[in-house]
Amino acid sequence: MRKPDDASRLASYVAAARAQGQGREEIAEALRNAGWSESDVRNALSGWDDASAVPETPRPSRPWAREGLLYGLIFVALGVTAWNIASFAFAAIAILLPDLKTVQASWWLQEELLWSISMLVVFFPVFLVLHLWIAGRAAADPTHRLSLAARRFAYVALFLAAVAILVVLAVTIYTFLSGEVTERFMLKALTVAIVAGVVFMYFQQSLRSEASRRWPSPVIALSVMVVLVVGVDWWITDSPHSRQILKRDETRLHDLSALAPFVRCVAQRNNNRLPEKLPIRPEDAPGCGAQDLRFSDPYTGKPYLYEKIDDRTFRLCADFERVTMVSPFDTETLGIRFDGVRGCIVALYVSR
Repeated sequence: MRKPDDASRLASYVAAARAQGQGREEIAEALRNAGWSESDVRNALSGWDDASAVPETPRPSRPWAREGLLYGLIFVALGVTAWNIASFAFAAIAILLPDLKTVQASWWLQEELLWSISMLVVFFPVFLVLHLWIAGRAAADPTHRLSLAARRFAYVALFLAAVAILVVLAVTIYTFLSGEVTERFMLKALTVAIVAGVVFMYFQQSLRSEASRRWPSPVIALSVMVVLVVGVDWWITDSPHSRQILKRDETRLHDLSALAPFVRCVAQRNNNRLPEKLPIRPEDAPGCGAQDLRFSDPYTGKPYLYEKIDDRTFRLCADFERVTMVSPFDTETLGIRFDGVRGCIVALYVSR
């Protein structure tokens, strides 16, 4: 048989004591002398009316299913909110402080920002509405914070947040000792620690009298974070129109990158000599996959520019709308270099 938790034991004791005619102060004093904390005493007595009639009627308990649904939703909503605040921060840091050793495509980072914003727009209001509702109920009836569902979800969240903080601390110490601490790493570690700390504080306060406060400090902190995320998103990505421009430029870069192996194939079939102009018909370059490639800009219809620089090097160019925002990808694998000034990729041909 499972041992009853402290809340159940206290509730049973208070019920028995009140049935015997003991007053609130008498019960409170007995509990204090037994070693219970002031908050435990206050919570145990808050579920009973102040009338002096004996026996008293305890306030009704809440069904587990309904309470589980309510607190489960707020648990998930806050978890998704916290996760996407951190995810957005990681992507923003990668954009604002690029790592020269790691090539990350801007389209991938932009997608990460979009996903984070989309999730926050949905889940943060859900969390806020549920929190305000629960806070209102707790203000009217303090026994709500003693709900078994509320306590279970709160302790699970406290455990997960504490583990996250400890892991961040351990990784930070390891990174420091290995001499690999960077500004990017410290910002990411600080982000995780702050977000996990806010989640920990929220659920810790939900178990105390602060549960009846509509705007406790963790909720204010989360609101400020979400506002900052929206502001930074607008600053980094500008607008949906700018995102469309970025996707068009990424398509152009992808086309040029696909054309580079085609040019090498043509050179190999041409006695290891780079062509003077780019073949655009499959029959002009049999076996090189011309039919699967685009030789013109899909948005403007303007042909991509091919230029032979020397016997081993060639250039492929396109009219990028915002060439400074284009991030090359897989440059090492494809054996090409992106020229951000001209809007071209420069590739080397090595004869076989």
